[in-house]
Amino acid sequence: MKEDIIEILKDREKEMEALIQRAKDKGNKTREEAVQRAREIRSTKAREVQQEIASMRKPETERIEKEVQGIKKEAEKSVAEIRKKAVERKSKAVDFVAGLVLGGLLKYKEKKKT
Repeated sequence: MKEDIIEILKDREKEMEALIQRAKDKGNKTREEAVQRAREIRSTKAREVQQEIASMRKPETERIEKEVQGIKKEAEKSVAEIRKKAVERKSKAVDFVAGLVLGGLLKYKEKKKT
């Protein structure tokens, strides 16, 4: 009789261990599924945030590009004006030097005649 009770208790212990193991396995599976779902949600949210950032940057980028174009145009105008002035000054300098050289030659020829 004692042996029967011990055997019954051992069987019950094995059943309980099996139930505990199934509960652990089920808990692990549930945890793994939750972790996977959390990863999917994070990934989706990250993509959404990236898209939102890109859409927010677009108008700012366009504004900056327009501003850059305006600055480039102003710079091109300034460069053109500076080049024009440089050509004019160079021309004046050439005329001035030519006048000095020719004037010097004329004075030299006059001195030579006398």
